[in-house]
Amino acid sequence: KVHSVFPNSTDADFDFNRDSDATRVNSEGLIERVGYYGSELITNGSFDTDSAWNKSNATISGGKGNLDGVGQVALLWQTILTQNKFYKATFTISNYNGQGQGRLMNNDGGSIYAITSNGTFTIFFQHTIASGNFLFRAKDGAVYSIDNVSVKEVTGDRARLNYEIEGG
Repeated sequence: KVHSVFPNSTDADFDFNRDSDATRVNSEGLIERVGYYGSELITNGSFDTDSAWNKSNATISGGKGNLDGVGQVALLWQTILTQNKFYKATFTISNYNGQGQGRLMNNDGGSIYAITSNGTFTIFFQHTIASGNFLFRAKDGAVYSIDNVSVKEVTGDRARLNYEIEGG
């Protein structure tokens, strides 16, 4: 029996998970480790229910996490990060009002990413502090919504390369 995956379909007959680094032969004929992405760390990244996220002056409704930093600081976070590990984060920003300070940050106040527009973003970062919070913040009048949040650990050469390309 033969099963196939069509190019216009994401259905497959099996799931694949690599629990070790991959290797490849580079242009110089040398074998190098290229790393891999770990499993999904975020729970309820699609905001289907009002669960899994810690909130302060923020809400989960309409399939989105909603932050309103008008006259207050609004926070949405999950404690999922490990010190000195590299990560790939993908998320969608909508309803951004173009004001104040919207940030993706860690718990010591360090900014991982400044929110300046609507769109879907992919970033690579290294988490360097002991606290494991992956945190969206709105203050000084910033208002925005988040959706489709994904965070995966990145290991091997791919982690450092992507981090350095992104300007870390």
